[in-house]
Amino acid sequence: MFELEHLRQFLAFCDAGTLIEASEKIHVSQPVLSRTMKQLEEEVGVALFNRQKNRLELNDNGRLAESLARGVMERAEEMRMTLLEHSRRNTTISIASCAPAPLWRITPILLNVFPEMTLKTEIYKDSSAIMAELESENALLGITISPMDSKEYISVPCEEEQLMFALPLNHRFSKRKSLSFNDMDGERMLVFSGIGFWEKVHRENMPNSIFMMQDDRENFVHLVDNSSFAAFTTNLVSKYQWIANYTGRTAIPIKDKSAHVTYYLIYHRKNIKKFTAVPQLFRTAQAEDSQ
Repeated sequence: MFELEHLRQFLAFCDAGTLIEASEKIHVSQPVLSRTMKQLEEEVGVALFNRQKNRLELNDNGRLAESLARGVMERAEEMRMTLLEHSRRNTTISIASCAPAPLWRITPILLNVFPEMTLKTEIYKDSSAIMAELESENALLGITISPMDSKEYISVPCEEEQLMFALPLNHRFSKRKSLSFNDMDGERMLVFSGIGFWEKVHRENMPNSIFMMQDDRENFVHLVDNSSFAAFTTNLVSKYQWIANYTGRTAIPIKDKSAHVTYYLIYHRKNIKKFTAVPQLFRTAQAEDSQ
């Protein structure tokens, strides 16, 4: 039976029109390509070419073979991609999260529980996109700021985050116990871009502010440490100081309701055995933090 490589070379000839151009395109010598065409004819049992001096062209059988070969190669590629996707799903835990902070805790937990698995994380600004990822099984775990309204999914509260203003010590509000979004509306704010749903919260509650977005976290932290612009931080940034340890700043809690959120870990009920230990590990880690 003919090999896929023979079909690949045959289609290269069909596309190029000559053995010389086909050999240059696929980096196979012309004599090798010529032998492949002859071998393919022997394998299928019919002549595929009209041969003239220094010229090879498809006959009627060859044109039909070209059409059939393209279908075979398409199905072979479909098979390859299906197998890759199957392997990815079995060796990768994909997490769709609405913010980066809950990933700081869940990542080491999952790596400890599933040391043989690869983790893939992605931040989404819209919870509906996370739901879509879960329903399509592109993500096995989701993290949102509200439980999923479906009996097919388990929603477990896993983390709380309080948004704060990170103000220079000489800022006019640096001595305040708390602030509202309205108090700071109109300020120029340094903002890290990879914050998921928080970006929408900022813009909706501070419509008169100018947000200076930074894509690189290292540059963002450097600007916060060395500028007089206000910025945002949270209780979780303070907890995981490897994320940022702002110097010369004071953190003022934001008292608006939308500045405090509870995160929910969401997964399908069919995966309950796989992930049943994860919520308990979250609670254990939280208890250890409080000691």
